[in-house]
Amino acid sequence: MPEEHLSGPFLALIQRMTGRESFTSKVSACGLVPVALGRVSKELQDDLLPKYLSLCTDGTPMVRRAAASVLCEVLTIMANSEAWLESLLEVLRSLLKQEQESVRVLAIDNCIALGQICPVSVVAAEAVPCIRASAQDRAWTV
Repeated sequence: MPEEHLSGPFLALIQRMTGRESFTSKVSACGLVPVALGRVSKELQDDLLPKYLSLCTDGTPMVRRAAASVLCEVLTIMANSEAWLESLLEVLRSLLKQEQESVRVLAIDNCIALGQICPVSVVAAEAVPCIRASAQDRAWTV
């Protein structure tokens, strides 16, 4: 897809989908966010990431699950962005505390991805405590 399509109609589509009431639109938008993030400029990434972060905290568990399923891709793309790393780590912390077990399971997978992307200091401060807490989770699926 040419860059002008990504920065125009494709981003507009994602923005419309994230603003809808329907959870199906939001779930679909979650899958499109990493595709767009990896191929647009930093300015457009800065416009798109708040939309993604809002999907991570959406009131519908299916949307949070879809957002959690692509978080490791988003972290990989944004690993060099110090400005967004703390926001993404806060989302990860939030997802690990979710009531829905399926969201927590996906968040654990993201901790593993975090260990492969981030410096050792971040892994020691963020991923290791999350994995330890998850090991003590009473839910059988976690």
